Amino acid sequence: MDKKTSKISWIFGSILLLIGISNLIALSNAYGLLMIVAGGFLLPPIRNKFYELTQIQIQSWLRGIAVSLLIVNFFVLSQESENKDNAKTPENKEIAKNTQSENPSINKKTEVENKPCQDLEQSNLLYQKNMENKKYYDAALIMKQCLKTHENDQSLKEKLSIAEISQYKSNIENPQSRLHQLLNIENLERDYPKEAEKFADLKRKLKDEIDSKWSYQVEEDEMSSKKIFFATNTSKNYLNFDFPYSGSQQATLQIRNHPRYGRDIILSIEKGQFLCGYNDCSVLVKFDDTPPVRFSASSPNDHSSEHIFINSYQKFIDRMKKSKEVRIEAKFYREGAQSLIFDTTGFDQQKMSN
Repeated sequence: MDKKTSKISWIFGSILLLIGISNLIALSNAYGLLMIVAGGFLLPPIRNKFYELTQIQIQSWLRGIAVSLLIVNFFVLSQESENKDNAKTPENKEIAKNTQSENPSINKKTEVENKPCQDLEQSNLLYQKNMENKKYYDAALIMKQCLKTHENDQSLKEKLSIAEISQYKSNIENPQSRLHQLLNIENLERDYPKEAEKFADLKRKLKDEIDSKWSYQVEEDEMSSKKIFFATNTSKNYLNFDFPYSGSQQATLQIRNHPRYGRDIILSIEKGQFLCGYNDCSVLVKFDDTPPVRFSASSPNDHSSEHIFINSYQKFIDRMKKSKEVRIEAKFYREGAQSLIFDTTGFDQQKMSN
């Protein structure tokens, strides 16, 4: 490094160091550390000490980039801190208040909640208008405000009930998600049990769907250009076979509706061999706690050993739809009979066709 460059490094490094120390002392924030570090990059004694400790030589162009970024970050963070402090002053609080009053949509909920019920007739008219516009939440808030000063007014309580029930039903009929729909049914059940009775079946269905282990997929059959529908379920338990199929694995139960091949129930494993040859085979199926039923099965046309087709589609589906758990016992090469357990709750047959 030449003398001119060294002199410039000393001057700017010292200036940055002083700015950083002054900032730490005067403003009591950590942003001054950025300037101290930037000064350290420039001051020769600090650079030399850093090299002695780490044996890392930082190139001049890299130091320049680092110093520039540190200085920019210092000024950006300092400006943000200043803006936050200014926002806390009484003058700026008043400006924010005026801005909010000019734009009521900024905090509409707070405005409605804090608006006193001074004119009961006017509040009733506003309530009616909100109900007509299906703004049930706002209508309910108006009644809550009025009940603070007219707590024994039965008509206000009835109007509040109507608004809240309407809000719940609106959320149930136009849900953001199944979980949102279920939560609103449960809230309605908590606050207005009689009104929730009509949603009992829907509640059970939603719970089953949310807890369901089924996944659904639709593909296009290239030959017919029609849709193929799949519903897939993964077993709760694991299989552990010996060599050469060693390693933990799960089975899958797949329901398929194919435009050319019809409807099928396919039981699959990742590796191993079902014992189901040319003469076909059978599996034992237990639906919940009912006695097990034997179903005939057959191997695929390509004779692959990782899949079998369970026959009597409609009989199987009808039993499965009424069950929460299905156990299927099948025989495997050199492994004997093994049970596969599936949580079949929430199967939606409507998703298996157009």
